[in-house]
Amino acid sequence: MTKMTLGQAVRNVIEAEKASEKFYISLKEYSDDDNAKAFFDEMAAKEREHIRMIETLWNDAGQGDLPEKADRELGFVETVSIWKDAVDISYKEALVVARDAENQALLYYEALSDSFEGEVKELFATLAKQEEGHAKQLEKRIAAHSG
Repeated sequence: MTKMTLGQAVRNVIEAEKASEKFYISLKEYSDDDNAKAFFDEMAAKEREHIRMIETLWNDAGQGDLPEKADRELGFVETVSIWKDAVDISYKEALVVARDAENQALLYYEALSDSFEGEVKELFATLAKQEEGHAKQLEKRIAAHSG
């Protein structure tokens, strides 16, 4: 069983959320669709809110200082590499990108939850459920936009 402290797990999650925010900001720059640009702004703002929420929960728990950096590469967690070089992204494509990124994060957090015990396991299980909820919301938006 891999050993990771709760503090390191929290730092890694924060760094993954930061990478996701940067991903959405970069995608915005590759779209000429105003709806897609607004959507990417919305998604980047949600990632910033996730970061603030996680940091607040940590600080409120009084667990001390977080490690300064992630202990592994996390830029892939909530991004989809196939979209990194896309151009002229439409609103529907933006929704698909976001859904795919949320599903990727879901799978990553589920795998981590299965690899750990205790508080770290619970942290990753909770994050997986949140990502699953985000993906389902995005799927509804895709269906509504397609209909």
